[in-house]
Amino acid sequence: DLHSFPTRRSSDLRFNRIENLRFVTERENNMLRSWPSKPEGWKGTGEYANSPREQIINLPGEEWMPVKGFEGIYEVSNMGRVKSVERDIVIRNGKMMHWNEALLSQHIVAGYLKVTLSKEGKTHLGLVHRLVATAFIDQVEGKTVVDHINCVKTDNRAENLRWVTYSENNKYAHENGLHDKEAII
Repeated sequence: DLHSFPTRRSSDLRFNRIENLRFVTERENNMLRSWPSKPEGWKGTGEYANSPREQIINLPGEEWMPVKGFEGIYEVSNMGRVKSVERDIVIRNGKMMHWNEALLSQHIVAGYLKVTLSKEGKTHLGLVHRLVATAFIDQVEGKTVVDHINCVKTDNRAENLRWVTYSENNKYAHENGLHDKEAII
């Protein structure tokens, strides 16, 4: 055959390391896909529990707190990392599935790091700096904006964040050359 397809040496479809992959012909691929046995981890729903991950190693001085509104599902650290909590969940067909602890991927949107959080079938975008501040910094009445003290929007360590007013945030941005407009005071 002219075409080759990647397949796994192990029957575990979650094991994608290079040493577990090999290329087969289209004919071999069709034969492998028609085997009646199901690989380890198969839940009978077309879904797998999330892949086993390496243990999350805490950074020096790192502490974890529940994400407000997502307690028992996600935790955020004082170093700006977000993880899902190890737990058993009910999937669509009512069966239980074990979910391993895992760090969430963070994506930059408009200069700020965001994560996708899921709860009860709905997804929510979470700004990492707000998750950290909400968990680790007492909010002062009237101060609803989270400011990055060193002006680096991706440095979401608790020690680099503070609650400020909208006016204070604009003033600091103007003082540090982050604003083209005049500060609102």
